[in-house]
Amino acid sequence: MKEEFTLVVDFVRYQFKRIYHPELALTYHVHFDAGFQPTVFRMRRNGSGEWKILPMQLPAHVSKSEAAFHDAIERNEETLQDFVARSNDD
Repeated sequence: MKEEFTLVVDFVRYQFKRIYHPELALTYHVHFDAGFQPTVFRMRRNGSGEWKILPMQLPAHVSKSEAAFHDAIERNEETLQDFVARSNDD
C-alpha cells in the first residue's frame, strides 16, 4: 500500500494521494498537469463500490481514463489489505 503513487495514461502523469479520515469516506486526490494549469480531482467509491471521479468539469482524456484509475486504486487497496493481514499474523 502506498499513500501516494503515480500512474501514466496516454503520456499524462497522474499523482494519486490516499486521503483517510475516520469520519469521512476514503478518497483519493488525483493531481495532473493540464497544460500550464495543475488540476486536482477526487475519486470515491460509489454505491456499487466502484471508484468514480466526483463530478466536476475535466478534460475528456481524464474521463476516458477512469477505468485505469479504478484499477490502479483497487490494486493499491488490495496491497493495503494484504499488508494489514500480514501485520495481524505477527
